[in-house]
This record gives sequence, C-alpha cells and structure tokens, in this order.
Amino acid sequence: MIINKLEENIAQPHSKFPNVSGFEAVRNESVYIGRACYLPGCKEVPGEHDYYVIYYIIEGELEVNCKNYEPVTLKKGDTLMFEPGDHRYAENKSVHPVEMLCINIFKK
Repeated sequence: MIINKLEENIAQPHSKFPNVSGFEAVRNESVYIGRACYLPGCKEVPGEHDYYVIYYIIEGELEVNCKNYEPVTLKKGDTLMFEPGDHRYAENKSVHPVEMLCINIFKK
C-alpha cells in the first residue's frame, strides 16, 4: 500500500536537492520511509546523521562513498545500511535516473 502511494506522488521536488524528487511515505518518532528519484548527475552534499540510514535501490545504479571505505556502486535490488555517524554521500554518475527507498531509523 505504501508503494502504490509513493508511485502516485514521485514527482514532488526535494526541498534541499534540486536534482532529487521524492515522496515522504511514513514519518514518526521512530522511522522515516521515503522514495527518491536521483536524476543523472545528482550528488548529495557529504554529511552524517545520528541515526541509521538504509538505502534500497529500486531502479538504476548509485555510487556511494563513505569515509574509511572504498566507494561502492549499488544496483537494482541492493541494500546498504549506514551506522550513526558514518560520513557519506551518494552520486548518480549514470545517464539514467535512480529510484530508491530511503529508510531512517531514529534512536530512542
């Protein structure tokens, strides 16, 4: 049911990143689940969070860079989890959009 809702609303622009569109599906004090579309050339601003972040790639390829690790390219069906404090960023270096779920799990 969440996925259907997300697919209907995917074209909303992200407030911080002009090359990202998405939709926030669920947000409460414990979890955030959203779907994002990274256009070709989109690069996140490097940063870190004090909560867990999980990426799940629905379509496309996304390069992820995390401090102290080699860059990794996530492809359709891949999942990657960041620990709180992991300094990282993602970039779409391909010529196709990347669709992904982003799940944030907040500490209590």
